Amino acid sequence: MEKIAGAQIRTSDFAKLCGTTRRTLLHYDAIGLFSPAGREENGYRFYREDQYDVFLVITALKELGMPLEEIKAYLDTRNPQALQELLALQEAKIASELSSLRQIQKMIATKKSLLSLGAAVPRNVVLFEQMPEEILILSQPIHSREPTITAPALYHHLSLCHKMRLNIGYPFGAMIAEESLKKGEFDVYAYYFTKTDKVLENANWVKKPAGEYATFYLQGDYLQAESAFSALLEKVAESGREVCGSAYKEGIIDEIAQQDRAKYLTKISIPVKRQ
Repeated sequence: MEKIAGAQIRTSDFAKLCGTTRRTLLHYDAIGLFSPAGREENGYRFYREDQYDVFLVITALKELGMPLEEIKAYLDTRNPQALQELLALQEAKIASELSSLRQIQKMIATKKSLLSLGAAVPRNVVLFEQMPEEILILSQPIHSREPTITAPALYHHLSLCHKMRLNIGYPFGAMIAEESLKKGEFDVYAYYFTKTDKVLENANWVKKPAGEYATFYLQGDYLQAESAFSALLEKVAESGREVCGSAYKEGIIDEIAQQDRAKYLTKISIPVKRQ
């Protein structure tokens, strides 16, 4: 038998070294993907230490979703230029997947913060709260309550946010213009909006200003919010304040956390100032 330089590692030991199984090594050998360096006189297969790195690369490519057939095709014709191209392609793929994972991580953190807020706030009473500045991605202008106008606007807005990967876990909300508030038209939406954490130049966005807001955490069906708006405006007037901008209506506890619509929690906030 031809002598092969380097340490000879038995199949079971090589499997342990690589964190795999003997069965996997036998399968890779059978399909011509990764074969032993040779056989001992008694027929036992063995591997060399320089095959360890090759196996790790195969494992990494497989975990990235590259089919075994494509990995074999590369190994059968490998050269430095091909490796450079392969690594660049996989690096870009990893970057994209990491970006997706970071977005999911933000979504999880947002949902947890909304649950914490929902557990802490009083229900169905008017509060005056200081709020920070927030970035909102807006839909196209609506200024209507008609479903034939509002539904397409919402669909387009959600599609755009998804395409631009702007959703970080906040449910979409609705803005009600100050003029509509004064008329008692609480179901006439000026825009839909989605909170996000970045500004994109090719998106329609605004900054919700920091400041004092009259807020109402409505427990129940968010479509039945007339009494909440009336209570807010009445309390604002009684407190010597006045409305100074659009109202914001957004979900805190919604269908993802609660099956019973009667237990939904919706935050309604209106910017105010002292008269």
